[in-house]
Amino acid sequence: MHRYSVGFSLFGVIVEYFDYALYGFLATEITAHFFPAHSLQNGLINTFAIFAMGSLAKPLGSFVFSHISDHKGRAYVVRIGVWGLMLSTLGIGLIPSYHVWGLWSLVGLILCRVTQGAVIGGQTDGIRLLVSEHIGSKFKHLSHGVMGAASGFGIYLAAYAAGKLHTSVNFDWQNLYLVGAFACFILVIMRHWIKDSTAFVQAKKKSAPHETIHVFLRNKRLLAVVILAMGSHGGLYHFFAIFLNTYTTDMNNFFTQMQGAEISKLVSLGYLIGGVAIGAAVDLLKHARLWLVTIFGLIVCCFMLPVLLFIHEFSTIVFFAAGFFLSGTSSMIIVNILASLPIRSRHRFFGFGHVIGSLMLSGTTPLIATKLFSVNEHLPMYWLGFLLAVNVGSTYALYRQQRKKI
Repeated sequence: MHRYSVGFSLFGVIVEYFDYALYGFLATEITAHFFPAHSLQNGLINTFAIFAMGSLAKPLGSFVFSHISDHKGRAYVVRIGVWGLMLSTLGIGLIPSYHVWGLWSLVGLILCRVTQGAVIGGQTDGIRLLVSEHIGSKFKHLSHGVMGAASGFGIYLAAYAAGKLHTSVNFDWQNLYLVGAFACFILVIMRHWIKDSTAFVQAKKKSAPHETIHVFLRNKRLLAVVILAMGSHGGLYHFFAIFLNTYTTDMNNFFTQMQGAEISKLVSLGYLIGGVAIGAAVDLLKHARLWLVTIFGLIVCCFMLPVLLFIHEFSTIVFFAAGFFLSGTSSMIIVNILASLPIRSRHRFFGFGHVIGSLMLSGTTPLIATKLFSVNEHLPMYWLGFLLAVNVGSTYALYRQQRKKI
């Protein structure tokens, strides 16, 4: 295992998710900066619509980067992607307000979010594959758990920084994006130390990658399940870690701003720990049915949430557990998907399924939930129930498919 490659790649994931998640945690500040003439609710809808545009760009990024990854290597993708991430993050940190630039400020924001979405849509799955191929099959669940921990840590840092911002009068929200851009610059310097795994290099020598259309046609049913599993998983995360903050504070006044930021931090912290703990447990105990425990825990958390909001009760345990169990289901979903694919077809197939799922259910969740709230304040909870049902069903389908192969 090339430790530098794994270490620098995981640092890259932390930076990626810090930069990308800031937008959701700073939704109120971004609304005031770019939509000053709108009411808070309408401004938030516009802000989350631009958030969703980042997801619209992910399929394009995935198509380009996954093709490069399966043909030239995962490391090549990382070296290219950090430039796009650095420039787009820097852009958001420097764009003047609507009062200064008018519509051009919105154009600049959209371009930066679209670039971020395209880079993350293509690069993140490349890093995931690079890390898992370096670590190897012995700790396959743990490798994806570590990847989830890195992304969770990046989001936790973003939530923590945004929470500190809400208590500070003098700190400009755009400074957080400048910090993110500087971290990207460090990645630009380190990018040449990232190398492909021995497994990928050997596969590259032995065989050519399959044609993309052939990969999709041969695995049509699996592709549909991947889209639903990854989309609903991301949707649940966006609901708990991003939307719930705004929903419980600015929209409903259930909790204070500090408590809203604490929800995001607890979910992210649970996600950080859960993937590693559950992934390690599955690899060490060799007991695949542990996924039932994680699914049951996630269901309990989702059913507890409306009850807690009804009685205005803040529960550290439930918010932490939601992230913990959600992260645990993630590693099992991904391992079952990748086990069905040749090494030089993985990025194109998994990446496409991931970004289409993100487009349908994940990155659009804050927007959909906000629109539903404008109709009725309880409707976002029904959206949560829908995401949970899709996630449980698709995860079970993947588990059954893998059991049949065994």
